[in-house]
Amino acid sequence: MSDRTLLVRVDGGRRDGLGHLMRCLALTRNLEGRGVTVALLMRERPELSHLLASARVTAVALPAEADELQAAEIMGEVRSTLGGDAILVDLPADLDREEFERYSSLGPPLALLDDHGPARDGAPLVINAIAHADHLEGGTRNGLYNGPDFIILDPAYTQAPRAEIDELGGRLLVAMGGSDPHGITAVALRALLPLPPEIELHALLGPAFADPEGIRREFANAGRRIVFAEEVENLPRFLTTFDLAVLSFGLTAYGAAHLGLPTVLLAHDQDGTAAAAAFAGQHGSSAFVGRHDQVDDSALLETVRGLLDEPDERRRMAERGRAAVDGKGLERVRDLLLELLF
Repeated sequence: MSDRTLLVRVDGGRRDGLGHLMRCLALTRNLEGRGVTVALLMRERPELSHLLASARVTAVALPAEADELQAAEIMGEVRSTLGGDAILVDLPADLDREEFERYSSLGPPLALLDDHGPARDGAPLVINAIAHADHLEGGTRNGLYNGPDFIILDPAYTQAPRAEIDELGGRLLVAMGGSDPHGITAVALRALLPLPPEIELHALLGPAFADPEGIRREFANAGRRIVFAEEVENLPRFLTTFDLAVLSFGLTAYGAAHLGLPTVLLAHDQDGTAAAAAFAGQHGSSAFVGRHDQVDDSALLETVRGLLDEPDERRRMAERGRAAVDGKGLERVRDLLLELLF
């Protein structure tokens, strides 16, 4: 294969979370070993400087005040300098019609990740892996790929051992993504404080978590021990050490399903509520309790308590999760992008 260049428009950080960025980094590492140069165009976020430096990725800073139409114009300028044989857009919000047309006017074929807006019907390649209430039944045209077969997980997930379902259910994890912009970690911990003291309660604070010291102080005198973790070298292996995890719905829910770790899900907004309900309903590896600011503490507590007390149900959830997410999505998406590039 001759060299090709993929330009990626992506954002991540304390406000937007890290899921979009992390999967684009996984794609970058995989593609660069196959004759593809990848450059990311993203808004500069100070909390990401260490992550991007360690990833050794080419990142072009986008002005913080730029809207998406301006971002497309800047991508055109980047293409004139770095080249660009295809464009991948992976953003928290769907492109509107005008934004899609602006990116399309740049010339290279356009691929979208998890976009359910008007651009979905026009882009040559659309990969909607994350559950969405309106689009769960597979592609409706060539170039549209839906469902968990296309979930992009870090290769560390496929290399990690499967989670083991312990009869006693004594280890519980609360993890709300790389940044937790809505403060759901504290909401969940407050609700779970009444759990029996023999249950080990752990909380994972992601690399862009806003105030790790503040949440430690808040729960320092909570009446029970909470183990906080920040620097986790291998997240998948870390996840496999737990019997149940309380998560905000996102990429980690799919990683947990692949590992066979049962989960209880909270959503951070209305779109996430529909997606989390669809995921839990379709795959059965999770229990969904609702949007974080609309869930009664007792509902979360009783759901968690019930699953910890039911190892057989946790085993069934583990089996369903492993059946739903085979961990080969990275390779499938890579191959689709290679077809677009070459």
